[in-house]
Amino acid sequence: MTQRRLLIIAVPLAVLASLGLALWLFLPVQTEAFVERILPWTESFPKQPYVQNAGPTAMTIFYETNAPGQGVVAFTTGRRFDQTAPAELHEEIQNAKSTTYLYRARLESLTPATPYRYRVVHAIQGKKVKSRIATFRTWPKKDQPATFIVYGDTWSAPEQHAVIARQFDQYHPDFIVHTGDIIGARDPYDQWERKFFEPLEPVLGSTPVMVVRGNHDPEGHDFLRWFELPGERTWYSFTCGAVHVAVLDCYDYTPEVARWLDQDLAASPSPWKIVAYHEPTFNFGGHVSHWGRDLLPILARHDVDLVLAGHSHGYERFVPLRLSASSPHATTFVTTAGGGAELYAVVQHPLLLKAASLYHYCVVQADAGRLTMRALTPKGEEIDRWTVAKTDGRLDAAYLAQAQPVEAAILAEELILNSK
Repeated sequence: MTQRRLLIIAVPLAVLASLGLALWLFLPVQTEAFVERILPWTESFPKQPYVQNAGPTAMTIFYETNAPGQGVVAFTTGRRFDQTAPAELHEEIQNAKSTTYLYRARLESLTPATPYRYRVVHAIQGKKVKSRIATFRTWPKKDQPATFIVYGDTWSAPEQHAVIARQFDQYHPDFIVHTGDIIGARDPYDQWERKFFEPLEPVLGSTPVMVVRGNHDPEGHDFLRWFELPGERTWYSFTCGAVHVAVLDCYDYTPEVARWLDQDLAASPSPWKIVAYHEPTFNFGGHVSHWGRDLLPILARHDVDLVLAGHSHGYERFVPLRLSASSPHATTFVTTAGGGAELYAVVQHPLLLKAASLYHYCVVQADAGRLTMRALTPKGEEIDRWTVAKTDGRLDAAYLAQAQPVEAAILAEELILNSK
């Protein structure tokens, strides 16, 4: 073979080798992740790993297998998986079609606000299987900026739910709040798969979903199977950066829970205090719900900034309401229930700054001095945007100038109920 022919063969091979080396050196995550996605994971993992119970220095990983075994979660902040956490069997699940095995691993001593790549390595009958690679980000420290998504009422329309969920990842949220009515009650295993895990598959491996139990959802024990909620109950709280969120269960609300909420809010020094539950306290369209009026003194006592609810399928944002005549504070009540279920008619009213019968989700960004909330359609069209600022813990004057007494909202809602 002549020298010229050798060069013709060798030069393209050298170029290809150089390109391959460059990809391996500079794009390890992207190229590896691409390969992971084309391999048949579903044979061993009916559910890919998903994250729960997040914090600045810890994260829980759940995953499900078709057979029992021994597993670890391998994780890293770099290129090589140089750390591992053991997985333990969380629950053996008997469902209508088969038996599956839900595993849990707790990753600790992590660095705040830091991305980690991870994967599951699970041995079944001596054979190791690997999940695909995913990335989560630990939560920011106290008072640091945080971003989250809130939406709800997805149970009857998994296809529409999936359309909405595909929008979430672009905002890199620290967490997602689902305001309830997630699945419906029949065959819970199948319902969770079709109406929660499949639509949210693009984000569950990277972002924890903090759930609110709705009236269409199963009993609380089913939540505690799939989710590691703080306190291991359906009413709980958590703090992410500048935001403290207390979640209530409308269907398990007792004097004990009221005392817990009072103490929880009193103990939080966070710049922004948020409470979430399923049935709205103020709601002029749809169900005209009025659950939780007995909560108002607690919310007033601790200067709660934002109350999030679902249930009435659509979007409503009330003017800020002064929950106490002597308080300089005011609270915004938002219903966000446009996650897929059939939409309800809304009512336009002077106490509503925005009301829309549209599928939507909300993006909230908060730092120590400012909170901004946007309501968006699945196509990215902005339904609503509002911002409130604080200085030394006090709301700005422009925001407070809109405030109305809570009695006005109670009276207006009663008039709407009586007119039906």
